[in-house]
Order: sequence, then structure tokens, then C-alpha cells
Amino acid sequence: MVKDNALDPEVSAEAGRRIEEHDFDALDVLCVKHRESAAQIRALEEAYWSERLDATVDASHVLSEMLIGRLVVNRYRIRRCLGEGSSGVVFEALDVRLGRPVAFKVLKHPFPGRSDCDRFLKETRALVKSHHRGIATIYDVGSTLFGLPFYVLDLVEGETLAAVLERVKGRRPEMLLRRHLRANAAEENSAAAPPGVFSRASRSKLNFTSDDVSSCPFGKVRCSFRLHVYVVGESN
Repeated sequence: MVKDNALDPEVSAEAGRRIEEHDFDALDVLCVKHRESAAQIRALEEAYWSERLDATVDASHVLSEMLIGRLVVNRYRIRRCLGEGSSGVVFEALDVRLGRPVAFKVLKHPFPGRSDCDRFLKETRALVKSHHRGIATIYDVGSTLFGLPFYVLDLVEGETLAAVLERVKGRRPEMLLRRHLRANAAEENSAAAPPGVFSRASRSKLNFTSDDVSSCPFGKVRCSFRLHVYVVGESN
């Protein structure tokens, strides 16, 4: 554990325990209790996550450890990881102000570079400017304690496409589903990708629920039967 000699030894020791236990609420309380040392406590936590990141090649695993259980911007309680793309990760979160579950998307690397943040912002602006029945609504944008940008979207629950196909095995629904998805994806991509933004959808983990197509065509897909698609992936 990284030590910070500028901190009171007792405060530093307690902060170290809370960080290693991932007790983020207690760490927040400690920062409020010792306001004059809050920046140093956060620097201690940042050093801890940097060390964890240096010790592994799995940045998304560190990101999950860093976020799950935390109350972000005093509003979004991060519950679990839903999935990831090449550069982004989506979590299920609870909006504690409104009492509703939401999808919470962040960049995969806990400490992203400027170019990654700029690309993420470009994606966010593209979503905000897009209006289509098949594009998930964006509710909020912001950044975490350590400057990690995020945006918040509709959360659509459902069964994975793989599970649906397994359940209807032998009835050959694959071609119909692919045709339906391709047709709707083309329409949504044209609506969601303004000039200068190229979107690509990952082919993994389509989820089924009920109603019409609803998606955000930037990566990983969640969907439903009469095809409710909700995409939570990447853009370039």
C-alpha cells in the first residue's frame, strides 16, 4: 500500500484500510471528516489504483473494482458490470435520486488519455443530437473523482440472443433475426451518426425484451422480442 507522509499517520492508516477493503462510503465519510486532508486521501486512493493497474493487463477488472459499490457524483450507485467493448465498459447503476436503474458507461481505462476522453465526448454529443425511436435516451453526463468521463443511458433488461437461439433451436430463426437486426441497425446508424462520426456495433450479447427496436448504435447491444435493441458500445 502506498503511504503518504503528508497525512496524519492515523488518518493515512484508516484511509489505506478503507481503500483496500473497497469501502467507498466509509472513505467518503473520512474525506468529509478530515476536509483539510481530503485531497491527500484521494491522492492516496489514486496511487493505489495506479499500482493495481500496473500489476495487471486487465484494465476493465481494475475499473470494476474501482467503481462497483461506489456512489458516483453523489447520485449513481454502481451495482455490476454489464459488458464491455474495445474501449468502453457499461455498468448497471441505481440513480438514487429518482430510484431507477440506469446504464452507466465509462471508458475502459481508469486513467484515460486526452484523445480517449475527446473521442468519448464526441460519442456523447452524437447521442445527444440524435433523435430516433430506436436510440436510447441519454440522461446525464459527467466525470468521476479521478476525471473518468461517463454518460448515463436507459437500462433495458432482457435475455441474451444466444439464450433465445438455444431455446428455439431447430426452428431456424437465425436468418430472420439477422435480417431484422441489419435493417434496423442501418436505419438507426443513419439517424445516430452525424457527419464525422462513424459507429460500429459489436456482435456480442444481444438481449431480448419486448416491443420495438430501441438502440444506441455504439457497440455492445441489449435488445428484446419484437426487437428492443439497446446498444452500449464504442465509436470511432
